[in-house]
Amino acid sequence: MKTNQNFDMDKSNLDKNEKAGDFCLKTIPVENVEKLLIDSIQDNPINKIIVREMLEIIKEYKKATNFE
Repeated sequence: MKTNQNFDMDKSNLDKNEKAGDFCLKTIPVENVEKLLIDSIQDNPINKIIVREMLEIIKEYKKATNFE
């Protein structure tokens, strides 16, 4: 997503575990997102399910925006 606004962590909806953890927000070029998601599967088994769904969303985004 593109925005000209800075992210305000104070207005985020992080739960107490996320706030206590080592959470950081990163900017990732959209062309790198798929590889990053696939690589994240080894970090946590539940990612296998989540990544599959996210890749489908990215696929639809690319079709809708003619992203190449």
